[in-house]
Amino acid sequence: MNTGLSPGARAGVIVAALALFIVGIPRAVYSAGAGACPDKMAVIRMFYDSNDASQFSASLAYLHPGIVFTAWGEGMNGRHWHEKKLIGREKIAPLLGDRGLRRLPPGGSGPVFRVTEEVVAADRVTFMLRPDRISPSGRLYNPYRVEAIFEGCVISQLTIVELFTGV
Repeated sequence: MNTGLSPGARAGVIVAALALFIVGIPRAVYSAGAGACPDKMAVIRMFYDSNDASQFSASLAYLHPGIVFTAWGEGMNGRHWHEKKLIGREKIAPLLGDRGLRRLPPGGSGPVFRVTEEVVAADRVTFMLRPDRISPSGRLYNPYRVEAIFEGCVISQLTIVELFTGV
């Protein structure tokens, strides 16, 4: 996507748009509470928007203080690689810029991941993050399966699975 803006200007526009968007959202949408969240996908979008803009302190606001974060890579035969489980915001804060936790590549090189196949249930959201292109080698970039469990309007459990396609 050629917008005619330098990467720095593009990042500035994204951050400004995100700030305007967040200011216009009612506080109840991204606050913890005992009630059900009226728009869980909006919380997911804001979480990923913050990560994409490298506004990681804003991302943490969408996470429960005791969040359980689980991630692994999964092969075609179901085998798990590099499993990790972390508990608490402070433990996952350094990972917020990693693959599977952002849709846009850092520095603008690489695929843009699109949210697809979203399913919203009583307290959880599941979706896929699918790349918009194949790699220069002709292989597919790996998609991600994401599950977020909510407590009110904050994410209390987040599972990210990188699916190794082998193609």
